[in-house]
Amino acid sequence: MNFLLFEWMVGGGLIESDCPLDQDDSFLKQGSAMFSALAEDLIAAGHDVVAPLDARICQSEHAAPWAEKRRHFSPVLIQGDLWQCLRDLALEADQIFIIAPESDGILAQCYQHLETFSEKWFGGPVAWIELASDKNRMQEYLGSHGIAVPPSEMESGLKWVAKPTQGAGSDDVQVFSDTNRKTEFQDRKKWRVEQFVPGKSVSISVINAGGNHFFLPPTGQIFDDRGIDSNVGPSGSIGAYVGAEYPLDQHQTQRARALAQQTVDVLPTFNGYIGIDMILADDGPDGVVEINPRMTMSYCHLPEELRRGWLEAPVSTHKKTRLN
Repeated sequence: MNFLLFEWMVGGGLIESDCPLDQDDSFLKQGSAMFSALAEDLIAAGHDVVAPLDARICQSEHAAPWAEKRRHFSPVLIQGDLWQCLRDLALEADQIFIIAPESDGILAQCYQHLETFSEKWFGGPVAWIELASDKNRMQEYLGSHGIAVPPSEMESGLKWVAKPTQGAGSDDVQVFSDTNRKTEFQDRKKWRVEQFVPGKSVSISVINAGGNHFFLPPTGQIFDDRGIDSNVGPSGSIGAYVGAEYPLDQHQTQRARALAQQTVDVLPTFNGYIGIDMILADDGPDGVVEINPRMTMSYCHLPEELRRGWLEAPVSTHKKTRLN
C-alpha cells in the first residue's frame, strides 16, 4: 500500500517560521523519533511511504537517513502551501497517517484540512480527535463510564497537577500543593486540574487495525533525570519526557493491560492509533490520566518485532463511526 505519512514537526508544520529549527526542542526530537520508527516499520512491512518534509530538516547536520529518497521512501520537500501539498499527496495515497500534537487544536486541524479524504485516514474520526484532545471532556467522559481517573475536587493538604486542556506531552504541566494557587488554573478552557496520584507513570499503545484492537506492551515513562519512579521535581514542573522503561515487571504489565482494556471497552469508536497514559497507583485504584488520539513515544521504545505485529493485519480500517 501507499502511505502518506505526515508528522507535524518534521513535515512542514513549522514551515511559516523563518527561524532555524531548534534541534534540541523536545517536540522536534519526539516527532522525528516517531516519524522514523513508523516509516521504517511501514517499509519493512512492504509498504511505500510518501512523506512531506521541511527542507530545513533535510539540510540539518542531524538529518536522519530517511531524509534521502530511497527504495519505498519518497520525501517531498514542502514548497508553498502546506495544506495544498498534503491534499495533492493524499490523492495518490491509499492510507493517511497523521502525527501531530494536540496543542492548540493542531491535530484536529490536520484532520479537518484532509476531511475530503476521510476514507483513507488511519485515525479519526474528527469528533473523536476533538474529544480526546480536550483533557477536561475526555476525563469527564471516562469517569462517567466507570473508568478511574484522578479526582478533580480541590482539597487542602494534597498535591495537585495542572495541565493545559489542549496540550501535548508534559509541556507546561505543573505540580503544586498550595490550594490558593487554584485561581491561576480556574479557566477550564485552558486548564485541567486534578489530584497528583503517587505511582508509576505508564503508557500503553492501542491500534485499531482491520477492525481488531492490538495492545502493544506498556512502557514506563521517564521525566527528566530524576529517576523512573520520580513524578515531580522541586521546580514544580513534572519535567520533560526523556525516555521509557521497558519491559515492566509482569504485575505492572498485567495492571496496565487490564486498565487499557477496560478503557477501550467504553471509548467511542476510533480508527488507527491511540496512546493511553495512566498511573499505576502506589495506593488506591490505577487511573487514566489522559488519552492521546495519535502515535506516542511509547511505540519507539519497543523492540521492532513487537511493535510491528499490527502491520501483519489489513491496514484499511475505515468504518462509519459515531460518538456515544
